[in-house]
Amino acid sequence: MPCLVHNGISMIDSLAIAEYLEKTFPYASLTRQGATSYQEVIEKTSGFFPSLSALIKNKDPALDESLFQTLNAELDTLDTIISSTPGKFVCGVEITLADLYLLPQLYHALVTVEHFKGVEMFHLDGSEPTRPALDNYVARMLDLEEFNNKKCYYSVDQVIYGWKSARGEV
Repeated sequence: MPCLVHNGISMIDSLAIAEYLEKTFPYASLTRQGATSYQEVIEKTSGFFPSLSALIKNKDPALDESLFQTLNAELDTLDTIISSTPGKFVCGVEITLADLYLLPQLYHALVTVEHFKGVEMFHLDGSEPTRPALDNYVARMLDLEEFNNKKCYYSVDQVIYGWKSARGEV
């Protein structure tokens, strides 16, 4: 879980941390306006992580189909947003807070849905994509040096362990 302690202020929510850093260190703004605002993207995609969490925590296979439908609807929304945005980032040509907010969530989906449900959510290997804009976006974001410097994300094993814990398996 991320945690920031700065000048006597403590916070653990990823978005709150990012917004605090943006306000405290505004030298390279991550909240700049693109084709859409980061707030608009975050609002439109706010159901994604709760739907992912519900699916991954679910242990009743009879509920999986409806939970997958909900998650797929969220992914379709994200694909629509990305496909309508010029540039390689979710809001346009420059990285914004929305990208930094969404990428860890998409990484969790990439790892957990395949591990716990046996379904490949994103086709990053060049195979036929389910959601071309979203698959392309995830592949590009995961190739960023900022993500791949091994200090910016949890390993696959850490993600799986965290979700096993959330599922009551450890």
